[in-house]
Amino acid sequence: MPEYLAPGVYVEEVEIGAKPIEGVSTSTAGFVGFAERGPLNKPTLVTSFAEYQRIFGGYLDESYGKLRWLPYAVQGFFENGGKRLYVIRVASDEAKRSSGFIPNIAGKDTALGEDAQAKSKELTLEDTAGLEAEDVLLIKDSQYEYVKIKSIDGNKVTLTEELKYGHKKGASVKKLTPAVKVEASSEGTWGNRIKIFVQPSSMGRATVKEVDQNYLTLDTISGIYAGSIIRLPDGNYVKVTEVIKTENKVVLE
Repeated sequence: MPEYLAPGVYVEEVEIGAKPIEGVSTSTAGFVGFAERGPLNKPTLVTSFAEYQRIFGGYLDESYGKLRWLPYAVQGFFENGGKRLYVIRVASDEAKRSSGFIPNIAGKDTALGEDAQAKSKELTLEDTAGLEAEDVLLIKDSQYEYVKIKSIDGNKVTLTEELKYGHKKGASVKKLTPAVKVEASSEGTWGNRIKIFVQPSSMGRATVKEVDQNYLTLDTISGIYAGSIIRLPDGNYVKVTEVIKTENKVVLE
């Protein structure tokens, strides 16, 4: 480039048009989208597709429609030479964590004030004192059933889901309180697939030899006492009940 030291005519080259686009690194990127699980609304660094799957889960099914492409985009990013990826998982405002609990059977007792029909979402109870929304009830009739309260109006209880079975007036209804509560680590339906098995180390076993109404005759009552909680397999179901007293026979609640 000439130096303008004195008046005169100077010849110099100038660029015509825009500069060519310069390449920039694509080794670091950020993606936002729906994922199966993982932290919400927080950028999380992943350095491989395997790490993404470990934190955010796998591919989403077709029910997610156009919102299911994040895992594919992440996979493509790393297959094409990407090194560092920040992922932000988003979800509906109504997304919740799956949860459940192992119940303490010693809860409030009441009974059905009217017959309850299968597929109904309403119960009429003799007493609703001490009950509130989100409580879980155990209906003990010819069929045992767990239900969750959505709302209460007087003695009328509205449930979150339909009853699977019909139940007769007078059937026992017990409020269950959590002895152990379990909650998924993040929001999403993935938590519905979690299964937890608890096996008490002190649990005894006995064989039922005879059943007479609320009385059981067992081959042994070793380790069974008043207040014991016992499980009775019944086809595809397991009945859980409390021992009132033991004589030569076990008396159930």
